[in-house]
Amino acid sequence: RDDIDAWTTITGRPVSSVPIGSDVLDMGSATSERPVDLVRFGRQPEQWDDDDAVGAACRARGIRFAGRPEFHVDPIRNQEAVRAQLSTAKFALAFSPKHSPADYTHPTREYLTGRWVDVISSGATVAGIAPVCGSATDLLWPGATLELGTTDRTAGLDVIAEAINNWSPDQVGANHLMALRRLDLRWRIASIAEAMGVTSDRLDTEIGRLRQAITDAESRID
Repeated sequence: RDDIDAWTTITGRPVSSVPIGSDVLDMGSATSERPVDLVRFGRQPEQWDDDDAVGAACRARGIRFAGRPEFHVDPIRNQEAVRAQLSTAKFALAFSPKHSPADYTHPTREYLTGRWVDVISSGATVAGIAPVCGSATDLLWPGATLELGTTDRTAGLDVIAEAINNWSPDQVGANHLMALRRLDLRWRIASIAEAMGVTSDRLDTEIGRLRQAITDAESRID
């Protein structure tokens, strides 16, 4: 969303944006059994990047930590492994590209990545520093993220330990429901189809499934 004005100027045409999405409907999770307190997922700032060191620091505080999921070359199998691990966790580490840069991230822009929406759609809460950008403002909600305010591991673990003590299984259901409402990729495809003036029976069916899942999730929370 933050690039709309620039692209409108460059192209001289109307421009709109479609934010990142996740397959919440088929790969999300509302499972309340969360034996892992904190899981590491993806790139991290230096003080969080060594799973052995982070694991030792967590054990010293009584925090149950799981390092990065095993990598699989097959993309579907890899995604399934990631989602399986996320569905066991209360919190998952992730930081904005500004605070966790890499050679494949933008050097100045902050933005919401697939990692964030996948974590949340799995019912977990992202612990880290959220990107300051329009998509994060539009899509995220209280409880979706736990702001650490720093990349310092000791200070961050203080915040995480307190959040674990106050954690409730209800957070999983709330995150999953909101992810169905805001993050599912079917809403993104539907917005593109509407902009293009096209219809799809398959898309209508998928949106129907999504709406039913939202209704079911609402009834469980009520």
